[in-house]
Amino acid sequence: MWNTNDQCLFCNINETLRDQKKGGESAVVRKTPDQLAEVLATALSIDPLHRRLIIVSGGTTLKKYQGQTELEFFCSRLTAMKERLGAAPPLTLQIGAQPDENWKVIKDTTDFRADEKCKI
Repeated sequence: MWNTNDQCLFCNINETLRDQKKGGESAVVRKTPDQLAEVLATALSIDPLHRRLIIVSGGTTLKKYQGQTELEFFCSRLTAMKERLGAAPPLTLQIGAQPDENWKVIKDTTDFRADEKCKI
């Protein structure tokens, strides 16, 4: 979004990325669903007692990102976590406002019935 001057005025994600690049750091901003699920599974295997709440933040997507809407983007990550962990972790999504029907899809995605996937 920073390339189109649509960046959020209230967060520092873009500025932090610019600073990291200036300092020579590489930054992968959006992880694949499998990468996210693997990191989460590893963290929980190292310290399973601190499985209290996971915050999933990808910001707000105004247009499609890699062919996915914002809802599809988050549901693909929730589905990967669910499949990897065998159960939905307690989580909070830090995303843009959604219409009621999208929240129902997200809820259905995090309800872990083994035979269900995100229905978009």
